[in-house]
Amino acid sequence: MSASFTLSEELRRLIDRYEQLTNGAAGTAPYLEAEEFADIVSYYHDTNQLDNANEALTRGLALHPNEPELLYMKASMLLNDGEINASLQMLDTYRNIIDDYDADMVRIRAYCMLNRVDDAVSVADHIVSTNTDDLANIALDISSPFIDNDLNEIALRYLLLGKDYDEKHCDLLFELAICLDNLNRTEEAQKTYRAIIDIDPYNADAWFNLGLLQLDSDDITSAYESFDYCTSIDMTMSVAWLQKGETAYRFNRFDETLRDIERYFSLPDIDMHEPVTAELIEPLGDDGISALCLMGDVCLEMSQPATALCFYEVACEIRPNVIVLTHLAYAYLMAGEAVKAINTARQALTDATDVTDRVYLRQIIVDAHVIWSHTP
Repeated sequence: MSASFTLSEELRRLIDRYEQLTNGAAGTAPYLEAEEFADIVSYYHDTNQLDNANEALTRGLALHPNEPELLYMKASMLLNDGEINASLQMLDTYRNIIDDYDADMVRIRAYCMLNRVDDAVSVADHIVSTNTDDLANIALDISSPFIDNDLNEIALRYLLLGKDYDEKHCDLLFELAICLDNLNRTEEAQKTYRAIIDIDPYNADAWFNLGLLQLDSDDITSAYESFDYCTSIDMTMSVAWLQKGETAYRFNRFDETLRDIERYFSLPDIDMHEPVTAELIEPLGDDGISALCLMGDVCLEMSQPATALCFYEVACEIRPNVIVLTHLAYAYLMAGEAVKAINTARQALTDATDVTDRVYLRQIIVDAHVIWSHTP
């Protein structure tokens, strides 16, 4: 069960009853109402128990073969499993039963995935023309599959239509900002995030995304302020602490950077005052690697190469890519470990394709040879 999924007492009793009835009885279909099966399937799907969701759906359809909601769920699951044509065929077969909004949304997703863009647009236009109420939410639903399939120009048309209907719909504005960013219309994306913040000053996600765009535009001061607001609003957003630490580093605020990165690591209960291991950091993915390298960078700036090496070596154990190996090679150079610097830089050179990176790595090798030549 997902830790973040909260069960109502009624749903908990339903799940317990269903599991008791099906325990050790694979393939059997205990009698439950169609709506109950739909609730069970939704629960398993939302808690990422996909095999259980499919099994419950199969049992539900065995008892209620023409139930629209269960048929829609089956078509949606087929699509999620990559069986796109089978999903469309099912929708066509049962068109007289499940020819509604939800089914049309599955059709749009399927057509986008098959690159049948004209068909997807045709269905989307039909939805918009026949559903004039709540157009903001409809536009938000329609835009999602187009954005997911890199059809941002088409998504933008529906999002702007939704914005005209309700210009203070924060979820729609958020999707609009993402779409504009995907189209490299950065200034408009920033303006849209600011519009969200004007409506809801405590929207931490809007502050965070605005900060990322400002960082990409080299507006470091504004980015720092945005990440600062973000962490003040939501102190549990770990990645915001990481970004705030990176911007503080740009201003040579090394003590602040260390505090921010330690805060980033503290959220998954990692104590940076204890030995850091690959097993602790690896579950954090790329962000964890970035945080380790940033800790190492600060230590080098504070003339602590031995401590920096501890962070870089763990990062390299997890992800020995060009960036991490370059950090590690330079740290070895600063620590006076010439042979390790040379070997690490050469390892990085085997995968480095950027000219600037290759020049920098060769310079590390040259400098390390100078140190080596003067070593007794």
